[in-house]
Amino acid sequence: MDDVAGHLGNNIRQLRETRGLTQQQMAKISGVPRPTWARARPFSVEELTRRQRVAILGVEVWLATAEDTVLAKLEWASLSDSERQERDVTAILRIRGTTLDWAYMERWADELGVRHELRRIRQKATDK
Repeated sequence: MDDVAGHLGNNIRQLRETRGLTQQQMAKISGVPRPTWARARPFSVEELTRRQRVAILGVEVWLATAEDTVLAKLEWASLSDSERQERDVTAILRIRGTTLDWAYMERWADELGVRHELRRIRQKATDK
Protein backbone atom coordinates (compact mmCIF):
# COMPACT_ATOMS: atom_id res chain seq x y z
CA MET A 1 0.00 0.00 0.00
CA ASP A 2 2.89 2.39 0.73
CA ASP A 3 4.07 2.05 -2.88
CA VAL A 4 0.58 2.86 -4.18
CA ALA A 5 0.36 5.91 -1.93
CA GLY A 6 3.78 7.13 -2.98
CA HIS A 7 3.08 6.62 -6.68
CA LEU A 8 -0.31 8.34 -6.42
CA GLY A 9 1.19 11.36 -4.68
CA ASN A 10 4.13 11.61 -7.08
CA ASN A 11 1.96 11.23 -10.18
CA ILE A 12 -0.52 13.87 -9.10
CA ARG A 13 2.23 16.31 -8.06
CA GLN A 14 4.01 15.75 -11.38
CA LEU A 15 0.80 16.31 -13.33
CA ARG A 16 0.08 19.48 -11.36
CA GLU A 17 3.56 20.87 -11.94
CA THR A 18 3.56 19.96 -15.65
CA ARG A 19 0.23 21.73 -16.21
CA GLY A 20 1.13 24.67 -13.99
CA LEU A 21 -1.90 24.23 -11.76
CA THR A 22 -2.26 25.32 -8.17
CA GLN A 23 -3.03 22.69 -5.57
CA GLN A 24 -6.56 24.05 -5.28
CA GLN A 25 -7.11 23.85 -9.06
CA MET A 26 -5.78 20.30 -9.15
CA ALA A 27 -8.08 19.26 -6.31
CA LYS A 28 -11.08 20.77 -8.09
CA ILE A 29 -10.27 19.17 -11.45
CA SER A 30 -9.49 15.73 -10.03
CA GLY A 31 -12.22 15.64 -7.41
CA VAL A 32 -9.59 14.43 -4.96
CA PRO A 33 -9.17 16.59 -1.84
CA ARG A 34 -5.75 18.22 -1.65
CA PRO A 35 -4.76 16.60 1.68
CA THR A 36 -5.33 13.16 0.17
CA TRP A 37 -2.78 13.47 -2.59
CA ALA A 38 -0.49 16.01 -0.95
CA ARG A 39 0.26 13.55 1.84
CA ALA A 40 -0.55 10.45 -0.20
CA ARG A 41 -0.23 8.25 2.84
CA PRO A 42 -1.75 4.77 3.06
CA PHE A 43 -4.80 5.84 5.09
CA SER A 44 -5.61 8.65 2.65
CA VAL A 45 -5.41 6.26 -0.29
CA GLU A 46 -7.59 3.71 1.51
CA GLU A 47 -10.09 6.44 2.42
CA LEU A 48 -10.27 7.50 -1.23
CA THR A 49 -10.79 3.96 -2.54
CA ARG A 50 -13.57 3.29 0.02
CA ARG A 51 -15.58 6.45 -0.70
CA GLN A 52 -19.21 5.96 -1.66
CA ARG A 53 -21.34 7.64 -4.29
CA VAL A 54 -24.63 8.89 -2.85
CA ALA A 55 -27.45 11.12 -4.05
CA ILE A 56 -28.18 14.21 -1.98
CA LEU A 57 -31.16 16.28 -3.12
CA GLY A 58 -30.92 14.61 -6.52
CA VAL A 59 -27.20 15.34 -6.96
CA GLU A 60 -24.71 12.47 -6.91
CA VAL A 61 -21.64 13.13 -4.80
CA TRP A 62 -18.78 11.09 -3.38
CA LEU A 63 -18.57 10.82 0.40
CA ALA A 64 -16.12 9.17 2.75
CA THR A 65 -17.49 6.17 4.63
CA ALA A 66 -18.65 6.66 8.20
CA GLU A 67 -15.62 4.67 9.41
CA ASP A 68 -13.15 6.84 7.51
CA THR A 69 -14.91 10.02 8.67
CA VAL A 70 -14.62 8.85 12.29
CA LEU A 71 -10.91 8.09 11.87
CA ALA A 72 -10.16 11.39 10.15
CA LYS A 73 -12.07 13.35 12.80
CA LEU A 74 -10.25 11.53 15.60
CA GLU A 75 -6.95 12.39 13.98
CA TRP A 76 -7.95 16.05 13.56
CA ALA A 77 -9.10 16.14 17.19
CA SER A 78 -5.78 14.74 18.40
CA LEU A 79 -3.88 17.38 16.44
CA SER A 80 -6.05 20.34 17.42
CA ASP A 81 -7.83 19.47 20.67
CA SER A 82 -11.05 20.10 18.78
CA GLU A 83 -14.15 19.37 20.84
CA ARG A 84 -16.28 19.68 17.71
CA GLN A 85 -14.52 16.70 16.10
CA GLU A 86 -15.17 14.63 19.21
CA ARG A 87 -18.85 15.64 19.28
CA ASP A 88 -19.16 14.67 15.60
CA VAL A 89 -17.53 11.28 16.24
CA THR A 90 -19.80 10.67 19.23
CA ALA A 91 -22.86 11.43 17.08
CA ILE A 92 -21.69 9.13 14.28
CA LEU A 93 -21.05 6.31 16.74
CA ARG A 94 -24.46 6.74 18.36
CA ILE A 95 -26.24 6.71 15.00
CA ARG A 96 -24.19 4.10 13.14
CA GLY A 97 -22.43 2.21 15.96
CA THR A 98 -23.83 -1.26 15.29
CA THR A 99 -23.28 -1.05 11.53
CA LEU A 100 -19.69 0.19 11.59
CA ASP A 101 -16.74 -2.00 10.62
CA TRP A 102 -15.01 -1.93 14.00
CA ALA A 103 -12.13 -4.21 12.97
CA TYR A 104 -11.28 -1.80 10.13
CA MET A 105 -11.50 1.22 12.45
CA GLU A 106 -9.39 -0.37 15.18
CA ARG A 107 -6.70 -1.37 12.68
CA TRP A 108 -6.46 2.15 11.28
CA ALA A 109 -6.83 3.75 14.72
CA ASP A 110 -3.64 1.90 15.69
CA GLU A 111 -1.88 3.12 12.54
CA LEU A 112 -3.02 6.72 13.08
CA GLY A 113 -2.29 6.69 16.81
CA VAL A 114 -5.88 7.37 17.87
CA ARG A 115 -6.95 4.00 19.28
CA HIS A 116 -7.23 5.33 22.83
CA GLU A 117 -9.48 8.17 21.62
CA LEU A 118 -11.63 5.74 19.60
CA ARG A 119 -12.16 3.50 22.62
CA ARG A 120 -12.86 6.45 24.94
CA ILE A 121 -15.43 8.01 22.62
CA ARG A 122 -16.98 4.62 21.83
CA GLN A 123 -17.54 4.10 25.56
CA LYS A 124 -18.96 7.61 25.88
CA ALA A 125 -21.30 7.04 22.92
CA THR A 126 -22.69 3.80 24.37
CA ASP A 127 -23.15 5.22 27.89
CA LYS A 128 -25.98 7.54 26.89
